[in-house]
Amino acid sequence: ITVNQVGGNDELLFDGHSMLISNTGHTIKTCKGFTEDYNVIDTNNLNQEIVKQTKPNPYETMFNGLVMGCRDYCQKTGFKTAVLGLSGGIDSAVTACIVAKALGPENVTGIAMPSQYSSQHSIDDAKACAELIGIQFNQISIQPILNTYCENINNELGTPLTGLSLENIQPR
Repeated sequence: ITVNQVGGNDELLFDGHSMLISNTGHTIKTCKGFTEDYNVIDTNNLNQEIVKQTKPNPYETMFNGLVMGCRDYCQKTGFKTAVLGLSGGIDSAVTACIVAKALGPENVTGIAMPSQYSSQHSIDDAKACAELIGIQFNQISIQPILNTYCENINNELGTPLTGLSLENIQPR
């Protein structure tokens, strides 16, 4: 019998999957992963039906681990809600999905923060992502902040930023 811990603890994730293995090496019972679970085992009758082993989907396993880690971190630190930037890209969409699953979509707000370098397509994608996941969505322009930031850098350097250098200031 293997009894495994479930939950996030700092940078470690314990995935559960406790199990009973027969003396011939066959898995007889298993518990769920990434959630608390239990099985009742009659130690007087260990000739029980063997569980058919299925190969876990690695993407589902990774997703479940990320959700559990996020949920446990938030619970242990007292966070009940989350606010995150939505750019319209896949990285922010995956992050929003994980956080919504961990905290409940009603507890997550996505914010698009466009500037002159943001396409309408990116803003529309961010909004569509929020709607599909069921999280709140806001749009707050960072153009005034970007203008001030660039003005300060230009004054310090003595020359204005241009081209790609100027464009790359936005995500900073």
